[in-house]
Amino acid sequence: MAEKIGIVGWHQTRHELTKQEPREDMIYHLVQELMQKTGVKRDEIGTVILCANDYYDGRTISEVFAVVPAGAYLKQESKVESDGAYSAYYALMRLLTGHYDTALVVGWSKGSEFDPWLALSYCLDPTYDRQFRFLHDASTAALQARAYMNAYNLTEEDLALVSVKNLKNASKNPLSARAKSDLTVKEVLASDLYSSPLRDLMCYPFTDGACAMLLANSEKAKKLTDKPVWILGVGSCQEEAYLGLRDLSSISSLKKAAKDAYKMAGIKKPKDEIGVFEV
Repeated sequence: MAEKIGIVGWHQTRHELTKQEPREDMIYHLVQELMQKTGVKRDEIGTVILCANDYYDGRTISEVFAVVPAGAYLKQESKVESDGAYSAYYALMRLLTGHYDTALVVGWSKGSEFDPWLALSYCLDPTYDRQFRFLHDASTAALQARAYMNAYNLTEEDLALVSVKNLKNASKNPLSARAKSDLTVKEVLASDLYSSPLRDLMCYPFTDGACAMLLANSEKAKKLTDKPVWILGVGSCQEEAYLGLRDLSSISSLKKAAKDAYKMAGIKKPKDEIGVFEV
């Protein structure tokens, strides 16, 4: 990238199965605490990207009530539907235009306030996917998991091992809603079945929580922190085919996006050069 963009601060609430704090209060306190940590005033923020899901929030244009508590009023504000990674990507692109020197990204969810499977069904394409009447996050992920298992001769025990590893890692995070340092494969396989082969302890629970991140161009970043986290490469790709029209055992869009990001960052051997992958 011609301009270096860095992450200069972040803040996160504790994720809980049920949080009594109203959504707007949660967002307000989150952003206030991030500003205190970074020393940035609201007037210094050039653009704000909000990230939420209309179905989860129970209303269309759901960010309308979050603009004020997020400090986005009278700012160049926009919204990304659900995806935190794309929110950061969007903020990055806005900074690269040169019109702003800082960008605030704020994402939230109140999973305790909606029926998740019903909401996720309504998120699907109405003329094709939704007509199956059984598709949602868990069932579509289960179709993909089963295709992957068949392609690589994996077992449900293999899937359970991933949960054991992930939840053990989560036990080191005090903000995690679900953490089990001594979880066993047997316990994972004994948990409630959502959609075969996926079980409760293989799927992250719907939670209440929010997080925020502040990005800045190189000049501003160096003023705000001694150790900005520079974004060296990004990639993006969307698959166009419906679920029944593509191979679910692999993700061609992810391969292309990763290849583009590695090329931009100068990464030639990802396995050897990267220490942590967050999937």
